[in-house]
Amino acid sequence: MSHRSSLKFFSFKKARLFARSQKLNSREAWLEYSKSGRKPNGIPATPYLVYKNEGWISWGDWLGTGVIASQKKDFRTFKKALVFARSLKLGGFSDWMHFCKSGNRPKDIPSSPNQIYKNKGWTSWGDWLGTSNVAPQKRTFQSFKMARSFAQSLKLTAQSDWKRYCKSACRPYDIPAAPHKVYNGKGWKSWGDWLGSGNIATQSMKAQR
Repeated sequence: MSHRSSLKFFSFKKARLFARSQKLNSREAWLEYSKSGRKPNGIPATPYLVYKNEGWISWGDWLGTGVIASQKKDFRTFKKALVFARSLKLGGFSDWMHFCKSGNRPKDIPSSPNQIYKNKGWTSWGDWLGTSNVAPQKRTFQSFKMARSFAQSLKLTAQSDWKRYCKSACRPYDIPAAPHKVYNGKGWKSWGDWLGSGNIATQSMKAQR
């Protein structure tokens, strides 16, 4: 006898219809509701367990919020998504992130195309936005402080790590591969300062060789 039938829970579709009628917007809100004593006995507090093999998809589907895990969404093919991204005429990674946060991004266009289309055509942010043909001297990079904060968030420890990262095609288009040149006289100190590794002395020694 199944867990659902032994406890006399509603069918998945009926239970989901009820859950959506509550207008809750997150898993946490559902759990709070379940503890309130207002939940009917025929509705499980743990629908992801009860309906695991009977229709369960995600909390977004259960609550009707549309928040579905990226790997379960149906996105456009890489080529079609690429055409859309380039049509926006954005200048860099930061512009793309602003666009994604604006609420104008279609549901079938991923906010993290570098992950969704990995091994499916993705090469770089420059290719995604159609800016790869812009000469380096004409590109608009992030301010030194913003770029350094990004670099330090990667938790890299040496210049060689940074070079490998830049070759991986994950680097945002508005973050320079050669920050020591772009930010020379604009805040640049050393690779240790850039990466937040503190290896300033080591870099200074290399510079003296």
